Amino acid sequence: MPGIESRHAGRAGAVTAAAIAVLALGLLWGAAALTPARAEGAWTLTYDLDPADGMNCSMETYWDDGSEFHIFANANDFVGFYITDPAWVLEQGQESWVSFRFGGRDFSFPVSAVDRSAVVGDLSSNESGALAFLERWARSWEMAIVFPQGATWPVNLNGTMATFRQWVDCYDDLERIAARSGGGGGGGANPFGGGRGGAKPSANPF
Repeated sequence: MPGIESRHAGRAGAVTAAAIAVLALGLLWGAAALTPARAEGAWTLTYDLDPADGMNCSMETYWDDGSEFHIFANANDFVGFYITDPAWVLEQGQESWVSFRFGGRDFSFPVSAVDRSAVVGDLSSNESGALAFLERWARSWEMAIVFPQGATWPVNLNGTMATFRQWVDCYDDLERIAARSGGGGGGGANPFGGGRGGAKPSANPF
């Protein structure tokens, strides 16, 4: 996720590590009721806790066509998500939204294009909505990313509970290290206008 760490400053109302830890504790207590247990594999944790590099903890999944979806936290108290598709042609700085759908429940968040093929979404500005989304994401088997023009990407949530627990530990470490170190288009394909696995009539999802 090139450049993400430097684009977002800390803010009041951010989704704090403490709030996420409380959510994780609730999920851990309720984990025994989740049957059958999910295997890891669809989701992975990556991280960089070197203060010189900006620091981030990221939960990630990938598609064969090069598309990616990440949920991340960085040392600026920014918790967000990153979606990229190499076929997109976006206007950098454009703003819009995406929704995450679980059955009949949608969670919508603002996004901004950070380059021609990627957007970053902001979970930090809505703590209650972000925590509700993360809880549903960790507990569910599948979700859909829904773009403004109707395109829908199905997302396999196999392994999210295990990955979420690792991410919470990583975020807690990140916060401690940050405190010690002093802070921290045209026609073609369009995620917001074409479905995953199908035709994509536009290269700009906005």
